[in-house]
Amino acid sequence: MRNRRVSDFSGTIFLPTQVKARRGGHSISPVAEIIAERGLPFFFVSGYGAAGRPEAYSDRPVLQKPLLMAKLGEAINSILSVEIDRSGK
Repeated sequence: MRNRRVSDFSGTIFLPTQVKARRGGHSISPVAEIIAERGLPFFFVSGYGAAGRPEAYSDRPVLQKPLLMAKLGEAINSILSVEIDRSGK
């Protein structure tokens, strides 16, 4: 998956997911933008906590590495409940 352009992911289906805030020293913002445009739930994971999350996504949850399984479960439940509220189901 190295050196792939963001356009390579235009047809990709994303499940509720975590997004690493930086990958190989590069911002993951373009990938987060694609996921957000599709209205799909996601959260960030960063060794820097909230400071590592792109400003444009300050409304998205962020987990600090190293991850605790309980916190991971809470984050997944949180983003799924927000999506349920948005869809009215």
